[in-house]
Amino acid sequence: MELTKNLTQTKIIKSLLAVILGSIALTISAKIKIPFYPVPMTMQTFVVLFLGVSLGYKIGLASVGLYLLEGIAGLPVFSNSPEKGIGIVYFTGPTMGYLIGFLTACYLASKINAKDSLINILIKLVVATSTIYILGLIWLGTLIGWDKPIFTLGAKPFLLAELFKINNPYLMLANKKFSTLHVTCHIPLKDVSKFITMHKVLETIKTGNIHMQKIGIKNPKIAVCGLNPHSGESGIFGKEELEAIIPAIKEASNLGIDIKGPISGDIIFREARKGSYDLVIANYHDQGHIPVKLLYFENSVNVTLGVPFLRTSVDHGTAFDIALKNKANPQNMLAAIIYALKMLKKD
Repeated sequence: MELTKNLTQTKIIKSLLAVILGSIALTISAKIKIPFYPVPMTMQTFVVLFLGVSLGYKIGLASVGLYLLEGIAGLPVFSNSPEKGIGIVYFTGPTMGYLIGFLTACYLASKINAKDSLINILIKLVVATSTIYILGLIWLGTLIGWDKPIFTLGAKPFLLAELFKINNPYLMLANKKFSTLHVTCHIPLKDVSKFITMHKVLETIKTGNIHMQKIGIKNPKIAVCGLNPHSGESGIFGKEELEAIIPAIKEASNLGIDIKGPISGDIIFREARKGSYDLVIANYHDQGHIPVKLLYFENSVNVTLGVPFLRTSVDHGTAFDIALKNKANPQNMLAAIIYALKMLKKD
C-alpha cells in the first residue's frame, strides 16, 4: 500500500514537472521571433506540436493551459509582451485566436502515434497546425474587421518568414532637423485606433531608437504624438493614450530610452523643428506626413525600417504627369541617396 502511494506521488511530481517545463519551453519559443504586426511569428507552433506528441494530451494541454494562465496573470511570457507583462490586455489582442488554437493543436497532435504511416503523421500535423490559423484568423477578422486583408496579416507572413526573414516594416520620414516614424501607415483612418496597442507603440519606439543610434545619435531624444485631440485630455476625448500610448512610453523609459509624451500633434512638430527632439513617433499616416512635407518637402527621405535590406526613396509619389519632360526636381532623390550612404557608412 505504501509502495503504491509512493509511486503515485512520484508520478504526480513528474507530471507537474513536465507541465512546468512545457510552459517554460513555450515562453522561450515565444521570444524567438520575427516581429511582424499584428501577429508576431515565433517557434511556438513547433513546441506546441512537440508537447502534444511527446507528452500526450493531458500533460500537453496542462502545459499550454499553464502558459496561457501565466500570460493572463501578467507574467511576460507572450511574444511581444514587455518585461512587466500586460496580462489580459495582451491576451485579448490580435493574437488571442492563435493562443487558444495552441490548445486544439496540442490535443490533435497528441493523437499521433508511432504506428501511423508517414502520410498519416503529416496529415495530422497539418490538421493540428491549421486549427491555430483558423481560430487565429477568425478572431483577427472579428477584432479588426473582415474588410481588412486578414489572410495577408494573419497567415501569409508565417508562410514567407522562413524564406525572406522579413520583419515588420516601418515607414520613417527623415530630414536634417528630425525624423518621424509611424506606428501605422497605409490603413483607413477609421481603423487606426484598432492598431494602436501598447506593444505596437512600444515596438515602434524601440525600432526608432535603435535606428537613430545606428546613424550616430547615441542617446536620441524621442517624443510620441497623442492620437486624440489634446492627447485625449485624461480620457475625455479617447482612451488610447491611457490604455496604449502612455503604458508604452513608460515601458520605453524603463528600458532607458529618452522619451516624452504623449504630446499633442499641434505642438510636437513645432518643438521638433526647434531641435527639442531627434525622433517623433506619429500614430498614423497623415499625422506624420502633413507637417513633415509642409516643412521639408524637398529634403525629406522615405526610409523603411524593419526589413533585412537598406531602402530609401523620395518622400512623395511618382509624378507621372511630368515624367520625361525635364521638369522634375532631383533634390529629393539626392537626399535619399545621401541618407542611404549615411546608413551604409554607419553599418
